[in-house]
Amino acid sequence: MGIFGLWDMIIIVVALGIMSGVVHDYLKTKRKTASSSNLSPEYITELEDQAAKVPELEERIQALEKIVTDSRSQLREDIDRL
Repeated sequence: MGIFGLWDMIIIVVALGIMSGVVHDYLKTKRKTASSSNLSPEYITELEDQAAKVPELEERIQALEKIVTDSRSQLREDIDRL
């Protein structure tokens, strides 16, 4: 099946999902505390940029979940379309 087996992909998808949630919550908390503290504007901008990446990561996770759960024939068709 290639480099990764089914269980490897499942573990990767779950790990990415958990990490995405943790990063999202962390940045959300930082943004709240940033408004009440004296953080530099550059730091706040960096946090906002990182928070903007979370939806993209969630989209990638959904794509990986679809790859892991799709049938082989459907997977081949999707890969060929890419």
